[in-house]
Amino acid sequence: MKRKIFLIFFIVFLAVKIFATEQVPDILIYKHEKLYLQTGWGHPSPFETYFLQNNIDSPFKMLSTANYRGFIASWEIKGDKLYLTYIDDKKSKSNQLHKIFKNTKSNAVFANWFSGMIVAENFSYLTEDAGFDSFFNYYIYVKKGIVQKVDRVSISELAEKKQNLSPSIKEMISLNYRYISYYYRLWSNDSISYKNEKARLIRKRGTSPIFVYYSEDNLLWPYNWENEEISGAPHCDWNVEKNKIYLTNVSLYSGTSFNGPDIINLPLNKLFSDVSNEHGVFASWLNGVFIIQYGHEVKDGYFTKFEATENILINVKNGLIVEEYILGKDFDFSKNGTNYPRNIKNLLDQL
Repeated sequence: MKRKIFLIFFIVFLAVKIFATEQVPDILIYKHEKLYLQTGWGHPSPFETYFLQNNIDSPFKMLSTANYRGFIASWEIKGDKLYLTYIDDKKSKSNQLHKIFKNTKSNAVFANWFSGMIVAENFSYLTEDAGFDSFFNYYIYVKKGIVQKVDRVSISELAEKKQNLSPSIKEMISLNYRYISYYYRLWSNDSISYKNEKARLIRKRGTSPIFVYYSEDNLLWPYNWENEEISGAPHCDWNVEKNKIYLTNVSLYSGTSFNGPDIINLPLNKLFSDVSNEHGVFASWLNGVFIIQYGHEVKDGYFTKFEATENILINVKNGLIVEEYILGKDFDFSKNGTNYPRNIKNLLDQL
């Protein structure tokens, strides 16, 4: 019987930890208890989102296949605020906190950049002999560093009483699933029709340029994880007519299947009041530097990868392409200032 319960637990446990590819966890102190944060492809460390949301290259390099992010961060919840207290890169013998946050004199940094779900556990691993009643999952919802809600459920409840969980726990589990589903689908490239050819519209940030309209804030995107009826990461199609950029289609990507996303096409009038233009919605709010990348998918073993045939740098002002430069097929974001004239390098620095 005990073994049967353990197997049931294990199945549920894996379902709850979708995409928490066994990565070394971050540490969280909550009410004087040491907890372990789930981290993985769908649950990035809150510190990883600091670099993503600020379009900053992380200085940390992969430590092992069990630690792709290159660090272990320590956190503490004080009152209703989430603080970053320690950054361990496993190479230095000192806290890397002040190396990243140079202007802080405190030993803790308020994580005001982070909005999303944290799932923490009061165990780092379980065995068949574990007493599940004393082990818990903590669901913590945070907005701009402020803790909105904390709930917890015992592993035994998850394993044996999944249908009888409290409404509060069910709500948090659902919110967590929508969060990882959204975040997992957030990073891919939009498509654009330019000079009668299909290409990819990309930027270093890695998310859709439609976020410019929403001040780069996931919380302002109306179909984020908080939307119980319909949520998903935006993926867009664009078109260029006489150097004007038009938004022609918006789709919501969600789901956690490795086979691909669940896709819902979103009518443009759900987002914009004026959709009468035959070319789509003129993106007069779009500003920034982007890459138009031509190429095609090629087989790479069991997978496919995109092979670029040309990269074009464009500078966009109020929806108009005001500058355009050919970068060649070998352009690399990680070396974006190398071997280019100063005017191009200045634009590349704005990516």
